[in-house]
Amino acid sequence: MSHLHNGLNMVEINTLVLGKTIGGFLSLVYIFYFIQLSSWITRSVGDFMHLTLMPKTPITMFHIMFLSLACYASLKEITAIVRVNEFIAPLIFIMFWVTYLALVSEWSWERFMPSFRLDLFNTMKETTDILAIPFMDTAICLTMIFPFMSTSKMKPVFSGILFTATFISLMIFIMIGVIGITRASHLTYPLFTVFQELRIYAFIEHVEAIVSIAVLYTVFFKLCVVYYNIVLGICTLFNIRNKTMISIPLIWVISGFALSNHTSLIDFREWDKKYMFIYTMLYAVIIPILLLIVTKLKRLKKAG
Repeated sequence: MSHLHNGLNMVEINTLVLGKTIGGFLSLVYIFYFIQLSSWITRSVGDFMHLTLMPKTPITMFHIMFLSLACYASLKEITAIVRVNEFIAPLIFIMFWVTYLALVSEWSWERFMPSFRLDLFNTMKETTDILAIPFMDTAICLTMIFPFMSTSKMKPVFSGILFTATFISLMIFIMIGVIGITRASHLTYPLFTVFQELRIYAFIEHVEAIVSIAVLYTVFFKLCVVYYNIVLGICTLFNIRNKTMISIPLIWVISGFALSNHTSLIDFREWDKKYMFIYTMLYAVIIPILLLIVTKLKRLKKAG
């Protein structure tokens, strides 16, 4: 789609291909998805901080704090968000992996037992939610950012997604070798627990702060991008120039959604496991294919 409609984001493509009425409706659907996604991210970071770091602090305070920062970042445009990430992300990446690789000394093949009992089809069926978040939702978010990128820079973007998938797989592989499949699958935040129990040279303890920083920054960066997409989508659809009047009220809208979407972390994970992949397919695959078909038909009609 980005090649066929160079320089246009998803909201603009919807309007161009399907007209103001149907295209505008689809654009609203995408904006609503971004609001939902941002509320899920906000609730996730709130739950993480509430359960692991500050259990006595009301979860709403975390929501408002992160959303306020995301609001400020969205007003500074995507360029500022990306430049900050270019500086901070490598530092966090190095800090995280240098510490995480210290777990290799505790790693054992025995924790993978029993081996060779994998039902591949059922495993893929039960883990489709992993494709929805963080991969398919990332692709959806990029549809709003592609206009800011030249065609030559598309390859590094997808290389980065592949790079991320590889390191997530490596991280899980090491985690299973350290704490085992059974324990890892029953922990709410297994990565945090692994770092919490890690001891380096018998005197360096409480390195869970490192994973907390890494998780919070990663989630915050994603929240900033999604928040920016919401503001950009609304301003583009309704031709609004003053982004501040859209960005600030979104803090309260998303915060409200974050509290009301799910009753608890368990409720969200159950919903995520059952419906997230199917729901995300609508925005990541079905609607783009529809737009692609309509675009091709229109071009064939003009050529004929």
